[in-house]
Amino acid sequence: MDGRSEMQVPSLDPSTPVLTCPVVAGLLVLGVCLDRAGNSQCSVRHRLAAASQHWHARRAQLCCRSAPLRSRIERSYCTVVRTLLYGSGGWSPSASVCGLLRSFELRCLRAVLGRRRKPNESYVEWARRSNARLRACLHRWGQLSVCQLFSKSLHGWAGHVCRDPADLDLHHVVRWRTTAWWQALQIVGESDFRNVMGWRHARPGNHTRWESPLFSIFGSDWMATTSSRTLWAATVETFVHFTLGAMEGLHPGKFSFAPFLRRPSTAQRSLVPFAAIPVLMFSEIHFSNTALDARRAPACRRVVFCLDSEVVVHWINGEWRVSEPGCTTLVSQVQDHLAMLQLQGVIMPWSLCGAFLRAIPREANVEADALANAALDLGLGSVSWFSVPSDFADIVLHSDGASRGNPGPAACAAIISAWADGQWCRAASGSRVLEPTTNTVAELEGSALAFEMLASLLSRIFIVE
Repeated sequence: MDGRSEMQVPSLDPSTPVLTCPVVAGLLVLGVCLDRAGNSQCSVRHRLAAASQHWHARRAQLCCRSAPLRSRIERSYCTVVRTLLYGSGGWSPSASVCGLLRSFELRCLRAVLGRRRKPNESYVEWARRSNARLRACLHRWGQLSVCQLFSKSLHGWAGHVCRDPADLDLHHVVRWRTTAWWQALQIVGESDFRNVMGWRHARPGNHTRWESPLFSIFGSDWMATTSSRTLWAATVETFVHFTLGAMEGLHPGKFSFAPFLRRPSTAQRSLVPFAAIPVLMFSEIHFSNTALDARRAPACRRVVFCLDSEVVVHWINGEWRVSEPGCTTLVSQVQDHLAMLQLQGVIMPWSLCGAFLRAIPREANVEADALANAALDLGLGSVSWFSVPSDFADIVLHSDGASRGNPGPAACAAIISAWADGQWCRAASGSRVLEPTTNTVAELEGSALAFEMLASLLSRIFIVE
């Protein structure tokens, strides 16, 4: 029966106590393919087929070299990519979905670019050369990639369905057996005295995979955050940043947030509804590359990062040769991002602002050191955000790490200060408890935390006017 089966369900009609209903593996509803098991691959492949048909119908127009390249690329995103992402707000994000979308996007854009292969050039080399050119053009023109647009679609759809009135069925469907419900049930199942084999259900089901990135980034009460359109709209860039990083394997860990906002006119504090933010667990060089990609801050005269790792400071400032084999590319990427920030007006040129990273003595870093030791004593890390004026000009970051035993229990801390209204204002301070490690690793983790907080500050997510 072409994948069909039958299912018997009870009926409310006494004359027909049992109804026989046909069941199919997939069903097209309003242009979207629904899978019986709740898997998004069926819908993704259906939209890829529809977008491919749309692409071949417009290929002659989009690949015509008489029109400017920018106009043709923008046209392809307004037509082909929009067809591809129809109904994508309900897809479950994953590395496989992101790979399918990215592969289709680059394949179409390479045809639009129309670069020919050089003599003795392999297909892989030609594709890499074309992809590099395309990414540079998209970055210069401010065009979001298909994966970024997919993440924004998921974020917008989540806010829309959670704000639906309680009398609509969709309001109850999106709240049926959520991840928070499953975790509460898991706690009950593990504590049951009759459960001698442990919790048997390792996964809540495919229907909750759509909620997984929202739950991981914004916490168990993320649905309450959607009630405010302004607050939810302000979190879209943070969601896109961390969702894409998670699909590419850049966020293997996370730390707990305990944030609050303090307004200068009052001593009242208000909690920010962000419970957990993923943290990248790579080197501080990779962190600077990730954080500086935010590009959402007013023009700053200076952004200075002070830390004790003198070697990395000299590497990024170009004063020393990079001796580690795997760090040359990362250092170059950081320098390229700094140059891009200058072109976009986020920070002024280096000739006016001086070095970005600066090595300072330990005596000048006592506040960050005290914050790290306090987190080590309490066994708990937190991040506090303060309201600062929007016209701040300078940003200074301090980070430090502490380890007792070397290796032993460790913690890290970071402090961000901004120059505004003729004085230094504390913009944020945070700490994080680490696994037992050495002092050097704790220093690197402190740099990681500082760059993560810098990304949030530049993206203007947590700053309240």
